[in-house]
Amino acid sequence: MSAIRKMRQPIALGVLTTSLVALSAAACGSNGGASTDGVTSSTVKVAVVTPTSGPLAPAFAGFAEAAQARVNLANEGGGVNGRKIEVEVLDDAADGTKQVTAGKTAIESDHAFAVLMASQVDTMLPYMKQKGIPIVGYPSQPAYTTDRNVFGVYGVPPIHYASTAFALGLQNRGVTKLAVFSHNTPGGVALAKSVAAAADKAGVKVVLQQNDVPESSFDATSVAVRMKEVGADGAFLGTSSGAAISILEAAKRQGVGLKTSFASSVRSLLSKEPDVLEGTLSRPQGTVSLGSDVPAAHGYVAAMAKYAPGTDPQKSVVTQVGWLAADLFIKGLEKAGADPTRAGFIDHLRKVTDYDAGGLLVEPITFAEGVEPNGNPLKCIWFEQVKSGAYVADPEPTCGELFEIS
Repeated sequence: MSAIRKMRQPIALGVLTTSLVALSAAACGSNGGASTDGVTSSTVKVAVVTPTSGPLAPAFAGFAEAAQARVNLANEGGGVNGRKIEVEVLDDAADGTKQVTAGKTAIESDHAFAVLMASQVDTMLPYMKQKGIPIVGYPSQPAYTTDRNVFGVYGVPPIHYASTAFALGLQNRGVTKLAVFSHNTPGGVALAKSVAAAADKAGVKVVLQQNDVPESSFDATSVAVRMKEVGADGAFLGTSSGAAISILEAAKRQGVGLKTSFASSVRSLLSKEPDVLEGTLSRPQGTVSLGSDVPAAHGYVAAMAKYAPGTDPQKSVVTQVGWLAADLFIKGLEKAGADPTRAGFIDHLRKVTDYDAGGLLVEPITFAEGVEPNGNPLKCIWFEQVKSGAYVADPEPTCGELFEIS
């Protein structure tokens, strides 16, 4: 039942850097002192807002480091239009109040031009919309579908529309009865809802759905007992790594016959929990598999080794999101021209219809209107599965059909 798409031959990631030709600020008529906050004749400042502390920090580990690595690559090539990019990192601890504080600090105190974001909360987004601040990041909240200033690095989140690819990947591995878990956060609940809807669309029965899983390790015995009672043979774990491990361990103790489970948050724990994670599915966040023979994947891994040697791009899928966020920010700066303004950045990036991050994305995306005002969700996922203690990539991505979530 799975629709498998033949991959186009993507360009090498290094090709992307050729577009980052340094233009003299004077020759381009740069505004020198710059009337736009965060922009000078030689620099442009961007803030990164993400959890670097708190129980969800491990789930977002690598985002800031990868964003900085992509910026370092650009700066080494001369920057964008003669300007080097400066990055500051602000911790929101995945807490709504702290995120508002971080967002206001970035704009009002530190005068950042734009924000790169990855978090489970979205409380600063109304403020950013009011101020007309470009946001580029992990598309997990409703604002990514509608707010004109907000750009998801791999399209819009599956809130009103989703692909059946998730369900097809599970179904192809024999799953017929699915248990779906998430935290009680806007992004977590929205993703869990889309997975449940896709399962129903593909003929996989959702036998258990729990959207209030604790945000860290817990005694999941009662959860596993319930999974066994309803006959779950597959699980979607849209949770922190600690919660996911708790559920998988409890399921194993209780003899739950899982044919596979999906849990991207646990990648960093594979060396510690190989037996628990055997057979578990993961996916890159919107990108081709790093284990595939795609030039852009090799280029990304090599660049991370050079510019972020302490960050393993294979261990956290959010690492790729950080790289993509910075890459898309660079794309927006290029489009905004020699004298960038926030409005110009937003206007020009909204016209891009074929962004593929130099071949790193699993499929090209649009920021113009699609099924949602801000574009379309991805149709394709490149699954990876733990086999004998290592993640092994599928030969090709699994692609489904977009459908409206009722």
